[in-house]
Amino acid sequence: FVDDFHFIAEEFRKGRSVFLHCNHGANRAGTLSFLLDGMLGLSESDISRDYELSAFAYKGMKRGSNIGEMIAYIRTFGEAGDSLTQCFNKYFEKIGVPEMDIREIRRVMLNFN
Repeated sequence: FVDDFHFIAEEFRKGRSVFLHCNHGANRAGTLSFLLDGMLGLSESDISRDYELSAFAYKGMKRGSNIGEMIAYIRTFGEAGDSLTQCFNKYFEKIGVPEMDIREIRRVMLNFN
């Protein structure tokens, strides 16, 4: 996902918008959206709700969600007492997302100018 975040940040730096999608929205795009929500500091309930909405598949069928497992995985990057946002930040650091890309994504998506 490092390349995805870099692409998004670069497009934002160029003043462009980014449209994110995949065939059903709960795999690649859903996971990237989950990570973006975490990057933006959304609450666990908002992240879960957003992901659950993406789990509605083609033709209205619903697949099972693994959001609890995803959040539990992100929490493994933190220490006891860390907030979910801190755990996401440590995850991004661990996988090598540059801080300048994170700042640019937050600047645009949270409307910090």
